[in-house]
Amino acid sequence: MWGKLIPLLLAVPSSIISPASKLVEDTRSLYKDLNSRSPVSRNYSPTIRFDFVGPPANDTSTWRDFHVHPDLGPHISKDASDESIFERVAATHGSTKPLLIYLPGLDGVGISASMQFDDLSSSFEFWRLSISKSDRSTFTELTNVVASFIDDVASKQDREVLLVGESFGGLLAPSVAMRVNAKVKTRQGAMDGENPIKGLVLVNPATSFDETQWSTFAPLLWTLRHLEQEIDAGEDQAVEKSTGRFPTPYSVLGGMALAATIPDAKQLQRIVTMFMDIPVTTSEDVTEILGNMRDGFGILGSELPPAVVEHRVRQWLPVGTAVVNKRLDKLDVPTLVIAGLDDNMLPTKKEAKRLSELMPNCKKLEIKGSGHFILDERVNLTQLILDSDLNPLKHSTKPYDPIIDWKSPSAERIHEAIEGRVKPLRALTSPVFYSTDKNGRRRMGLSNLPSSDDGPPL
Repeated sequence: MWGKLIPLLLAVPSSIISPASKLVEDTRSLYKDLNSRSPVSRNYSPTIRFDFVGPPANDTSTWRDFHVHPDLGPHISKDASDESIFERVAATHGSTKPLLIYLPGLDGVGISASMQFDDLSSSFEFWRLSISKSDRSTFTELTNVVASFIDDVASKQDREVLLVGESFGGLLAPSVAMRVNAKVKTRQGAMDGENPIKGLVLVNPATSFDETQWSTFAPLLWTLRHLEQEIDAGEDQAVEKSTGRFPTPYSVLGGMALAATIPDAKQLQRIVTMFMDIPVTTSEDVTEILGNMRDGFGILGSELPPAVVEHRVRQWLPVGTAVVNKRLDKLDVPTLVIAGLDDNMLPTKKEAKRLSELMPNCKKLEIKGSGHFILDERVNLTQLILDSDLNPLKHSTKPYDPIIDWKSPSAERIHEAIEGRVKPLRALTSPVFYSTDKNGRRRMGLSNLPSSDDGPPL
């Protein structure tokens, strides 16, 4: 729900433990890529867009190395006036990949799911919602924007879509499904309109926000911004030179809150181990540790500033839960709830049970040992979807016709079949012929049979 910023807790100096220091820089770099416009994207407001995530080009590349497909032409960034972008993206895979749209948590970009992007983009035509820090949309406006995108990318293209929401996105996704369903019914003028959303995947959904104390605790965090001030140049000059600025009270307490609620046992053990292994022998070591910790906490302050948290916690979560929860029992869209049983930020275990019993067509999948940051390297979201009843490939694959669908095998396959199967079978089952020469000796083959001039041999 807060962006799952576990890498922030791993900030230690490169001179002591370079992997941890590298992780801080990697987190900065990842946020930069997530905030940057994709080569293929669609704006729906100055602060909200949808980015197409292209599949890795080869085994050594990632979604972050995405280059525009030749069929799409050079750099493409389309606004809402041009719908040809969707046809052109679909043409790059022959319209064979099903659509999947990802809705992120409160950070607005989905850093917690970024490990899943390579697999998702390989199996699906993958689009992700991106919300800038300057956005001040209401929950209703967000819902309408996503619904409009689905109308453009799916309804108008006569395609079906799978909607994946994580944390806050898991609260937004049902609201979008309800809105799209209402729009379809209005357009059709009947009650049996076809909703293009064929499945929802809710990962640790924030539909249980109203069952937490975050509405009380969060205001304490964003009010801390009033305590922020520069370090006095005349005091602690040595620290000033090495660290530049102390971490803000908001970033420190916010980081501590994340540390207490986001990591599961294994993730927390990894963090503690890295800190325990740091050697501290000189004052320079201490100064460098403080500098790196400041940088780590600073990422929280820059990517989720107090004003952003205040708006999103006040305007999105309470409104969303009030709007969505009372209507969930009417939402008849196939739904999979993926729940981390060790989630300390939200009562996800209890919520998964509630949703599976409340929603007409909902199943839960519980992940033991996982917390709120569930989509790490231990989980393959793509495989979970393909193994579920929501798998869109099950419905898009027509039965094989042995006449129409048969294709001649390649010359290489034919040669392999002859050498590996036909020849051994011939050696075992084919008859062996012998003939007798004039001296009465048997010879292999029929070369010693009487000639036709002497009449038939039998």
